[in-house]
Amino acid sequence: MIPVFRPHLAGATAKLGETLASSWWGTGPRTEEFEAEFARYVGVNPTRCLMVNSCTAALPVALLLWPDCKRVLVPGLTFISSALPAIWAGKELVFVDVGEDLCIDQDDVLNKVQPDDVIMAVHMGGQVADLSRLQGQHIIEDCAHALGSIDGGDHVGTFAPGCFSFQSTKILPIGDGGMITLGYESDRKQAEALTWCGIGQNTWARTKDEEYKWAYSVEEPGYKYRANDVMAALALDQWEGLGGVLLNKQAIAKLYADELRDLDWLTLPTAREGTSPNWQEYIVRTKFRDELAQHLAQRGVATTVHYYPIHLYKPFRETGDVWAAGATLPHTERLWQTILTIPAFAAMTDDELEQVIDGIRSFTPNAASS
Repeated sequence: MIPVFRPHLAGATAKLGETLASSWWGTGPRTEEFEAEFARYVGVNPTRCLMVNSCTAALPVALLLWPDCKRVLVPGLTFISSALPAIWAGKELVFVDVGEDLCIDQDDVLNKVQPDDVIMAVHMGGQVADLSRLQGQHIIEDCAHALGSIDGGDHVGTFAPGCFSFQSTKILPIGDGGMITLGYESDRKQAEALTWCGIGQNTWARTKDEEYKWAYSVEEPGYKYRANDVMAALALDQWEGLGGVLLNKQAIAKLYADELRDLDWLTLPTAREGTSPNWQEYIVRTKFRDELAQHLAQRGVATTVHYYPIHLYKPFRETGDVWAAGATLPHTERLWQTILTIPAFAAMTDDELEQVIDGIRSFTPNAASS
């Protein structure tokens, strides 16, 4: 069975080996090195990049940096991690609809947004969400899917504070991990404390320049969200192959478009003009979604759905919040019933790609509906 995702090892693991052989496995020099490398890549000052242990950890930290926020606007079609920070922080949750690109619908946002709201803008599947009409709004870019996605020459996660993922299925897989691109360099001190139990300086910062100092201050309660040098070392090793991974993903997306665009019962994803998605997920649409998934499974091709609308899940329906419990998102509820993610991982072989394409082309919609 061809899986939907297969983690890849992009190159050697020299830095991981060196770190494991060292005496420092916690947050330290490798973490700082990776933060600096990431900052150069996305085009921000290194002070604005803070590595954490997951994107799910990055999102609440980014939200807590907006102390005046009372409500959080979240698209209905996303992973639940996009909405959980609002619940954890005791904010009012407002669900908004998505457009045909499966990203946040600016019209619905502008109809619902109020002063001091924070908008969780998800770059769904690596597609670049259109935020052009949201200038001046408080935005967090959920870039879990979008490392390597470009909007008009700028990397996503630099228009507003961004949160990235290095989970096993992502463009840069290290098992798990995340990165925050902070909105301002001045946010660094508070963000570091929030990710390290509220402690003002982590152990490495109190050790690297002089004799170890055991004393530290705690200004406010925090969380244990920081990454460590083992994670960062693997990320640095994987970083060497990032360019090749992105090229492979682009080639796969082009191949699928070339080979499947003539099927009138299938809608393929396209890049919005002026953007370059990383094709983290290749999501097709068809009213025969379930039948196609079964057909492909019988031919050794796994598929999945990204995602079931999160505003329909029980925890959000039972929040007692009129915006969340009463949310109706017509586009989301229509589109999710047609979406199907097919294999498009970077290390796919020519034979695997041919098997997926042949499987889709051999599907007969009329037979499925009869």
